[in-house]
Amino acid sequence: MASLVQDLLRALGDGSVPGAAQELLGHPDTEQSHILAVLRKRDVSSSAIEAIVEHERWGVLHSVRAAIVNHKKTPRVLALRLLHLLFWRELLNVSSNYRLPMHLRIDAERMLYDRVPKLESGEKIALARAAPEGLIPLLFCESDVRVIQSLLSNPRVREKEVLVLIRSSDVSSETLRLVGQHPFWASRQAIQVALVLHSRTPVQVALTLLQKLPLRKVSELHKDGKLLKVLDVGAGRRLSE
Repeated sequence: MASLVQDLLRALGDGSVPGAAQELLGHPDTEQSHILAVLRKRDVSSSAIEAIVEHERWGVLHSVRAAIVNHKKTPRVLALRLLHLLFWRELLNVSSNYRLPMHLRIDAERMLYDRVPKLESGEKIALARAAPEGLIPLLFCESDVRVIQSLLSNPRVREKEVLVLIRSSDVSSETLRLVGQHPFWASRQAIQVALVLHSRTPVQVALTLLQKLPLRKVSELHKDGKLLKVLDVGAGRRLSE
């Protein structure tokens, strides 16, 4: 029987007809792994996909629904209907699947955006590491510094967004410390200057960043008179060396 299932899987991958699909779906030896294998085939037919989602055994499984949404041959109406049923991690995968139509990726991102306030802290931390561009400003508004720390390592985060975070009126000293000690962001001159000028940046962090700035920039900051006294003293000492 197992060979029959494999033969049907091959037939589906080569462009099945609905009858073959129904035979596979109703076969007692068919397992979830077989269905997912079919949905990984690029040339599986739209009719086979529709037969899978309409089947009472397979259409209710989240893994199958996610695989169907992520298949480029899934009819648009069907993909949008299933999108609402996916978990947040599955929505994240859809939003970053560049083989899919742009409208579907955008819809997935919007749904994910709406779900962020309802996520647990651990879920937000995990999401922040790989969040798409549209969610980054929202996640930077989170009060949990663990979310911010995770977000700072997201490759989609841009310098201008980190600067907005630093300059926000309610940013915490702990958040400023995280940015000031981050191996990448703390090496960016614009970030260094913004942190040195912020009154809530921990003094030791600001002094360390002050040492990394070019003398020309230190001189400008010293002359502007906008540094905290302890930092201004540090700038003066560096310029006199």
